[in-house]
Amino acid sequence: MKPAIGIILLITGLLIGGIAGYVGGTKFGGGTSPSVVGTASRSTNVTVISGVIEDPTQSRPGAYSFAVPLGANNAILTGTFTGGYCGGGGCINGGVFSPEALVTVEALVFSSSDYAKWQSGSGASPLYNSTWVEGGAINLHVPPGMYYLVISTGGALGQIGDVRIEASLAY
Repeated sequence: MKPAIGIILLITGLLIGGIAGYVGGTKFGGGTSPSVVGTASRSTNVTVISGVIEDPTQSRPGAYSFAVPLGANNAILTGTFTGGYCGGGGCINGGVFSPEALVTVEALVFSSSDYAKWQSGSGASPLYNSTWVEGGAINLHVPPGMYYLVISTGGALGQIGDVRIEASLAY
């Protein structure tokens, strides 16, 4: 009689353990279901810059600082930028931004130490360099630290103009 009770308790324990191992469709204790592998959520989204930068040039670029806090090991900077012009006295005065192929843009991302080197002209290494393009996208993983997003126009054979940019940091 005692072996039967032991088997019943064993089966009951396995059933309860199996039911407890599944919560909300995700299996715990024995791995994860394929639908949740690699889906770490990013709970913080910070705007680095959003709008139009008027006349950023190589001698007077737009520089925008952002920080990735300690513990934010999966941070990513994403964004898009396009060269063009703001008519009607500039975008600040109500002009409308129009993309223009002749306006070339350079987007750079530096760590704080390389930004200081870049400012002094002494061999900085950007983490991201778009080269001179009409527009582009940024998709850069950044570890904790202080960074600068630098935007300028007019390089290579391009004209000086304005830049529409949207950039945000998620972690």
